[in-house]
Amino acid sequence: MDAKWETHDGKYKPSEAPGAWEKPVSLDRFHYKVETMQQQVEELHRRAIAARAQPHVSLTDLIEELNISLEELQVAEEELRQQNEELLATRQVVEAERQRYRELFDFAPDGYLVTDTAGAIQEANRAAAALLNVSQHFLVGKPLLVFLAEAERKSFYTRLSRLLVAGQVEQWEVRVQPSRGAAFDAGLTVAAVRDSRGQVVSLRWLLRDITERKRTEAALREEVEIASALARVGHELIALLDTPLILERLCYLTAEALECDCSHTILWQPQEAVYKVVASYGDTLEQRETLRSLRVPPGAVVGLTACLEREEVVELQATGPEQFVPQDLLQQFGITAVLSLALWRGKEIIGIQTAGSRRRKEFSPHQQRIARGISQLASLALANAKLLEELEQANRLKEDVVGTMSHELRTPLNIIIGYNDLLCEGAFGPLTAEQSDILRRVDKSARDLLDLIIATLDLSRLQSQQLPLNLQEVRVAELLAELETEAGHFHHHKPAVSLEWQVAPALPPLHTDPVELKMVLKNLITNALKFTEEGSVTVTASPQGEGVKFCVADTGIGIAREHLSLIFDPFRQVDSSPNRRQGGVGLGLYIVRQLLKVLGGTIAVESELGKGSTFRVWVPQKSVLLGGGRKPVDLASTL
Repeated sequence: MDAKWETHDGKYKPSEAPGAWEKPVSLDRFHYKVETMQQQVEELHRRAIAARAQPHVSLTDLIEELNISLEELQVAEEELRQQNEELLATRQVVEAERQRYRELFDFAPDGYLVTDTAGAIQEANRAAAALLNVSQHFLVGKPLLVFLAEAERKSFYTRLSRLLVAGQVEQWEVRVQPSRGAAFDAGLTVAAVRDSRGQVVSLRWLLRDITERKRTEAALREEVEIASALARVGHELIALLDTPLILERLCYLTAEALECDCSHTILWQPQEAVYKVVASYGDTLEQRETLRSLRVPPGAVVGLTACLEREEVVELQATGPEQFVPQDLLQQFGITAVLSLALWRGKEIIGIQTAGSRRRKEFSPHQQRIARGISQLASLALANAKLLEELEQANRLKEDVVGTMSHELRTPLNIIIGYNDLLCEGAFGPLTAEQSDILRRVDKSARDLLDLIIATLDLSRLQSQQLPLNLQEVRVAELLAELETEAGHFHHHKPAVSLEWQVAPALPPLHTDPVELKMVLKNLITNALKFTEEGSVTVTASPQGEGVKFCVADTGIGIAREHLSLIFDPFRQVDSSPNRRQGGVGLGLYIVRQLLKVLGGTIAVESELGKGSTFRVWVPQKSVLLGGGRKPVDLASTL
């Protein structure tokens, strides 16, 4: 019997289709094969009965067909057994993965919850139960809402409704109230689970205690606020160098940074041996007058200063036992809390900065930390101002000494030069050639020394900001003619150098100081002759823009490029070795530049080593005198 069976719905029936039994055998198919075998057995039984009546029918064919059916049944049984084994193995794997997921879910360090769309808890792990301070089985069926702080519940439902519509992962920060214990800040990460139709069927929640994170963020914000407040205080105080301005600004910045109502600076007055209020902010005019007359003996604050030496900042209650300001005075001012800051000079307390509040009873730790920073910044600013005052006093003393010495030295030196000129002119009798040569060398040395003294005096005037200007109309051609005449005194020492003058016609007159302009040009010409052994020095003058340009060019030794930026510095020389050929102390070009700044002019230099230098000076037609009249010019920005 070769026929096999197959139905239209995939079930098997006798069919001629080859390989029909090659499909995997399911349980339904196996049952069908059993039923088919039963039908075949019944058919064989029927045909066997018929064979008795019909001897020509062979029982052998019937038995053969039965054997084939049995073999097919055995194959189907074996396939079913193998499928059952594979199914069992797959089930074991699925169970293992399910157990692994359960363990991961249950033993995760963060709290995990599964809820329905209304927020009712379906599953919860151990961490979630621990955070909510209840057992796991108790959580099942409970609304997540009941574990939130009451103030959070309304917004929770609003967020939940929005989540069900959007279906995106969201992160919330909420206040969780456990079943027992204190409330804490928590972070919730929630994601929607959808079915095959895209409908939200459940929600998965990640619950974390973010108390420590919030504490860290708050501490960081506090550090930023403190740093920002101190940066502003430091920026303003360090920028000031005048002690009264520092003290006035300190009171305002202290009141602003500490959010208090008033602030006072109390400094030790060594002349009177008392503490005195020297600056204040936030007081009425009458209160200021009261404070101005206040004198605090050192014995009244000995306890406070001792505390300040240890702690830098001390808070005093208006009704406390330790007071350095009379209690009735504090009550008169309406002050309820006082914060005292130490003002230091080195390791010594020189004063106290106070911050007073008329609204609060005490200052917060945050404000006390800011106060410590203000104490250090104020002490640094006052120390800088004190140092500057001492430097200015020492500088004034030095300038007075220099000025006095310059005048004292110039008087006898002028006498020496005068008598030397008389000797050279033969006023005391004829001179030999050797005597004339000696007198010329004496004259040169004396005049060099006089120039040095004059330069030192000019430097003193520049640095003391006491340079008077006498502005008047100056005719450039006449000024240069005077210089040409005076140049003979120092040009005759350089016979191998020609001094040439090139003055453009019709130069515009200058409204400037003729003495200072002449000093500028004279210093440049003297320098050019000093560093030129042979060749020429050329002085030119020509109009340029709204002024006049002067050029002094020489063919001397020149200046290396790397030294050009140094030649205008005071006491700087390109050749500073002890055996240099040219004298001087390096003040000439420095004075030239400073004088030109005062006159409103400029100077530039071009030079090539071994070929010479060219100095270009421009002076405006009208120099502006600050403030009008014959007044000192402020040179702070130029020095």
